[in-house]
Amino acid sequence: NRNKMTHLFLFTLGPVQSFIAQARKTQDLYAGSRLLSVLTETAMNHVKSKNGQITFPDSTIESKPNRFVAKIDLPAEQLKQLGEDVEQAVQAKWKSLAEKMLEKEGMRDPSGFYEQIQQHLKIHWVFHPIQNDYKTAFQQLEGLLAAVKQTSDFEQFPEVGRKCSVDGQLNVKFYRLAEGQNDNQVRKTHLFANDNLIFEYEKPRIALSLLQPGEGLSGVSMVKRSYKPNGTSEFESTADIALQKTIAFWEHNCRSKYDAFIGCFGEKQFDAQLFYEENLTQKYFEKQGLKNFISQLKDLQRMRRELEDCAKEKKYRLTKYYALLLFDGDGMGELLSGERLASGKKLEDFHPAFSTQLGAFAGAAQKFLNAEQRGRTVYAGGDDFLGFVNLESLFEVLAHFQCKFRELVSTPMQPYLKDANGITFSAGICIAHYKEPLSLVLNRARAMEQKAKDYRKSKNAFGIAVIKGSGEDHDTVWGFENSNPAKLEYLIESLRKEHFSNTFIKNFQREFAPVLKENEQVPTTMQEMFQIELTRLAERSCDLPNKKEKAARLCKMLWTDFFLSQQSESPKATLGNFFELLNICDFLHRTLNPNYEEQREQKPAA
Repeated sequence: NRNKMTHLFLFTLGPVQSFIAQARKTQDLYAGSRLLSVLTETAMNHVKSKNGQITFPDSTIESKPNRFVAKIDLPAEQLKQLGEDVEQAVQAKWKSLAEKMLEKEGMRDPSGFYEQIQQHLKIHWVFHPIQNDYKTAFQQLEGLLAAVKQTSDFEQFPEVGRKCSVDGQLNVKFYRLAEGQNDNQVRKTHLFANDNLIFEYEKPRIALSLLQPGEGLSGVSMVKRSYKPNGTSEFESTADIALQKTIAFWEHNCRSKYDAFIGCFGEKQFDAQLFYEENLTQKYFEKQGLKNFISQLKDLQRMRRELEDCAKEKKYRLTKYYALLLFDGDGMGELLSGERLASGKKLEDFHPAFSTQLGAFAGAAQKFLNAEQRGRTVYAGGDDFLGFVNLESLFEVLAHFQCKFRELVSTPMQPYLKDANGITFSAGICIAHYKEPLSLVLNRARAMEQKAKDYRKSKNAFGIAVIKGSGEDHDTVWGFENSNPAKLEYLIESLRKEHFSNTFIKNFQREFAPVLKENEQVPTTMQEMFQIELTRLAERSCDLPNKKEKAARLCKMLWTDFFLSQQSESPKATLGNFFELLNICDFLHRTLNPNYEEQREQKPAA
């Protein structure tokens, strides 16, 4: 006991890329996040069992990140053993999850399966004595971890054969035949290996949601795809998110028709994409392993039309777009290292307090998004977040998150800081067609988050990209201040309710696009002219009795309060950026407005 010394322990778990970012389906994304959280929790619990104290993040949050910091009192000679024990506990948990997957799905383990599982995790940990200086110890801890990662042993894992459809790195261990394929042909000409489990095309031994015809998964990807924590159901597909509010309407107002349509396919075969007319075709059914239902196509098409008619009567539209939202705390490195702490404040006190407030926000954010068909959370770690959002609720969710973050994080933590800049986050949003490859949508959302962080020195911004089914896209970045998300929601609602026609947006761009380059800001000498003309065009497009007053209010909000207020903040607040903002609002209005004529765009291939 005399030799005991308080140490900081930093633990990290990877690879994050393969757990979360490598995803073809929403289930892959969600399960990867949950698996990472479960494995981190296993490490946390082992440290706690040795009387360790988790200082960051809050160990009670549901979505745990891939790293944590803890304080622990142990003699120096016992530290290495503790680190190894933590690592072994995580590896054992990962292996047990793989074993449970095989047992649940009634599969044997194909040759090389457990080798893929065993080689997958990348675990690093370091200790450093505190010696009465928590801040210095923490800063040195980060440097030690970077050194450990650079000198980690490389283990070669040679595999020859077709690579996984999701991760693109590991060999396929599970494969479902496409139409016309047979085992021998596939092994020789497609998989180039014999150590696979092959499932037949038509017989639903396993659900289509688990493995599509022609799809091959590695052992790691199959564990992800199959994982459903605490007996939860399959994570909603992108079509489910796009139709979330319409499906809720059907469940409450057209229940018998809704149940009858889904019942024709059965739970294992149904996907929300079947609510769209474009997918009720022989070609789609053959490709998706639904060949047995082709004979029922005419009845299914009729039943689907009845559901759509029911929705249209109550102004619900079968929207084909959804939003992927992610955000990350601004300047987290400076905050966690203590660079922004006020004089007299201790990092040792700041870490647990900050962790508690972030945990409170994480719970509030997840609860809000998951309620009232607003969307579905993938992970909520407090300082970072990822979720799918129904377009009807996008700006409501964004405004709520900004307000709640200020209430639960920035304001309570202000007494610890030496400046008055508060704590903020920057967000990236990608709006996409439900058939757009998920990996592209995720990458675009991350790119927009980075653009938001690069928008200005103070960050605190959001970036929105739209990938349209026709291949056209738009993107724009703006600051969060002055309730900007609420202003955009007001514009979209004004267009949806037909208070204004979108002609004022098109005419404004047509008139002023030749005046300035899109990457230029509007000079002070021209700002009044722009606002007067924008107001005149809005008034002409307004269908309200007091249109002059309404147009003036709308344009002041958009031009003065939104656009001009940020020109001095960022050189990226350009006329072209403003045009893109208007284009995105116009697109959202047309997409969500049940009275707007259906857009005849070419959609991505199924």
